[in-house]
Amino acid sequence: RALVFMSHGFAEYLAWYEELAQRFAAEGILAFGHDHVGHGRSGGTRCHVNSIMDYVMDVLQHCDDVTKQHPGLPLFLLGHSMGGMIAVRTAMERPDYFKGVVLMGPLLVPNPTEATPIMKFLAKLVSRVLPQIS
Repeated sequence: RALVFMSHGFAEYLAWYEELAQRFAAEGILAFGHDHVGHGRSGGTRCHVNSIMDYVMDVLQHCDDVTKQHPGLPLFLLGHSMGGMIAVRTAMERPDYFKGVVLMGPLLVPNPTEATPIMKFLAKLVSRVLPQIS
């Protein structure tokens, strides 16, 4: 039904998301990913990367490889914390490549010119009300 690249957070590794991947599989969704450089079983200095683009290019290469094996399936990104930042940057590199991005506590800093006091207030209000609606 779909493909989901899962991007883990800082000092995490992909195996932390095994249960979520199994839930996706039960719905016919192929979840995949890898340990980012410097994390889990990957190479590199622990928790160090020279540039976020190193992560982004790795994600794009992995997604390219998997989409070639499963042509026609929609592709999504899922990212937690640092992985959320990686997911956003990856989607920015190829805006039309992904059908959607799911962010869980992403490592993002709002643009101060856009994060006006009213926008901050509305964001807090929506975050309190939305869980009660769903």
